[in-house]
Amino acid sequence: MGSFKVTRISEGPVKPASATPDETLPLAWVDRYPTHRGLVESMHIFRSGADAAPAVIRDALAKALVYFYPLAGRIAEGEQPGAPAIRCTADGVYFAEAAADCSLEDVRYLERPLMLPKEDLVPYPGDDRWGVEPHNTIMMMQFPNPKIKPGPLPELPVLALDYIVLDFPTSYIDDLKKQYKAHSGKFCSGFDVLTAKLWQCRTRALNLEPEAEVKLCFFASVRHLLKLDRGYYGNSIFPVKMSAPSAKVLGSSIMEVVDMIRQAKDRMALGFSEVDYGFGPPVFAGPLVNNDFIASVVILKAPLPLDGTRMLASCVTKEHSEEFVRGMKEDLP
Repeated sequence: MGSFKVTRISEGPVKPASATPDETLPLAWVDRYPTHRGLVESMHIFRSGADAAPAVIRDALAKALVYFYPLAGRIAEGEQPGAPAIRCTADGVYFAEAAADCSLEDVRYLERPLMLPKEDLVPYPGDDRWGVEPHNTIMMMQFPNPKIKPGPLPELPVLALDYIVLDFPTSYIDDLKKQYKAHSGKFCSGFDVLTAKLWQCRTRALNLEPEAEVKLCFFASVRHLLKLDRGYYGNSIFPVKMSAPSAKVLGSSIMEVVDMIRQAKDRMALGFSEVDYGFGPPVFAGPLVNNDFIASVVILKAPLPLDGTRMLASCVTKEHSEEFVRGMKEDLP
């Protein structure tokens, strides 16, 4: 595959279309939870719309920011020292328009995010020009008299994980869901059956001792459990953690592993694949980068025109990837 070029056409802030409240809002407890205090970068790719698409998106964004005005603000220090809050400044969000000399097909719908440089895909104005990203703003906050002196930053392990893309047709997932219905008399989601298969195949590929604990963590929606006010802008997902001995994960059927997962969660639905700006839902939505210090998997809708579900896996090293892929594909049609 040859090289491609991305040309930035315009960039700058998009501010709310009309006046918004000037206030400082505290973060909800779920936003202050340690696992939520990080930046998640994702990309949502749509087919090209009309020539006026950038203007339509910019105008719609400005109107939406009137209702969700905290998103046009900045993270600042709250009433409690060191506690982040949102300063509703109406400064806006950063928007960039760019053109590429390639099609989505040329880069395989970005199934591997870094086939194009991240800097070309994501607007990054720099700390000296625009404090747009949460971690940039926090870095600019100063705490001259901290209660606890900061220690050295931890050294994160580099796992050299293999990046694996797996596609599962809808018919295959539906068949697994029917098997679970016959097994338990209950319904389950595609997320449940694919996660169960993933957990078991990864455990088998790692060839662990029978008593070794294998852990699974995923984010599940808690919106149905919270009494949310109209216009709530905070997080509504929460980490679900579970673990089991290697022998139990391997000695159970896929349907029994689904039982274990369903006992730990209710329903997960983020809705990224349903967004429509007027020219159809995204052909792909997923993570922009992969962190190589933790085993992770993203399950999402397969990019159009494919039908089914795509799994982006960075959960095994090269020495285990062949066995992992073989297990994941062994009963695929």
